[in-house]
Amino acid sequence: RTRIPPGTLEGYSRILMRRGRAHNLVNTLRCWEQDLLALQTAINRVQAPSLLIWGARDGAVDLRSSAMLMQRLPACRCVVLPEVGHLPFEEAPQHFNQLVLDFTKEPGPGKLP
Repeated sequence: RTRIPPGTLEGYSRILMRRGRAHNLVNTLRCWEQDLLALQTAINRVQAPSLLIWGARDGAVDLRSSAMLMQRLPACRCVVLPEVGHLPFEEAPQHFNQLVLDFTKEPGPGKLP
């Protein structure tokens, strides 16, 4: 059973079928290791409070990845949404949006007033 609204998969499918997409995917795979190294360097510079919103049923990115991110990000919180997969903003938009709104209202260093 999916919680993705009707029409969502079709929208993503159109992107995948776009002309030149195969070249883009090959290039992404070719640069994978270099991009991961760049990400590791960049993530170590993040000082702002961070919110991870993860779907408990994410089949694309394992939930265990959040533990590494939480170790690297100095002020990080993770919320796991049950019954949600890789697209929490699509599958549970009201819950996702409320989490983001509440997070932005929390006081803290590096946050907007």
